[in-house]
Amino acid sequence: MICVWGSKAPIGGAAKRKENAMSRTYTIQELQTRTLSELHVLRGALQRELAMAAPYSAEARQTLASLEIVNRFIRHRTHGLRPG
Repeated sequence: MICVWGSKAPIGGAAKRKENAMSRTYTIQELQTRTLSELHVLRGALQRELAMAAPYSAEARQTLASLEIVNRFIRHRTHGLRPG
């Protein structure tokens, strides 16, 4: 599971979760420093996680929330804007 969280997280479901060996937690501030290419790689990882999650599970909801945040960063980065 890749979680996105931070004090400025735009989606309520993007809360901090306990990490396990296969997870990585990114703050909003960390995502702001990632290149567009790195954001696309992260989006691909989230899409794979979502495909493996049980439908309607808490893991699927958390992954979808994280995916929405990363997609927002990609859209804003592509258009030269700051996510907000």
